[in-house]
Amino acid sequence: MRFKNNFFWPVFFVILAIAWRCLRHFGVLGLPPNFSPITALALFAGAYLPNRRLAIGLPLLAMLMSDFIIGFYDLKILFAVYLSFALSGFLGLRLRSRLSLGAVFGSSLAASLIFYCLTNFAVWLWSGMYGHSFEGLISCYTLALPFFKWTLLGDLVFVSLFFGLSEIINRVYSYKQKGICAVNIYASNSGRKSTRNYRGIKTQS
Repeated sequence: MRFKNNFFWPVFFVILAIAWRCLRHFGVLGLPPNFSPITALALFAGAYLPNRRLAIGLPLLAMLMSDFIIGFYDLKILFAVYLSFALSGFLGLRLRSRLSLGAVFGSSLAASLIFYCLTNFAVWLWSGMYGHSFEGLISCYTLALPFFKWTLLGDLVFVSLFFGLSEIINRVYSYKQKGICAVNIYASNSGRKSTRNYRGIKTQS
């Protein structure tokens, strides 16, 4: 597909992700923290970028650059956040061989669940907000459910945007290529007919 050979769009989405996180953090957008394009970027990069290491690293780079601007927090919990996005990138790599609507949205749901499970387990383990017991773990996951709905919604919205936009651009590019081929074929056929007519006139004279 066209996106695999075009580095502009992944870079554009990285800039979009950085700008989104910063604007949201400083209250410009007025949206909850979990409504983010990073998971969608990880899935998209994994599915489309030809370099696998770059595909995994690009969303992490977007996180790192935006964290330099908005500030870092507990590094152990932050590690769980970055790990969840890296795993989302691996889910994106699996989409290369079976890129379909069901696979894309299934991967989006799986990535949302990975983020929810990993990050909240890290919060339970290292934040000191919950007791280190089964009850404390359940309490942590339960209290995180309102945030999880925003994670799900944000991932679905941005996955639809990124993959949908890529499909539209690929189709437009494909139609243009077919149009160019059709024009070339028509021009070639017209040239052959003109040559034949010229030869016929010359023979008759």
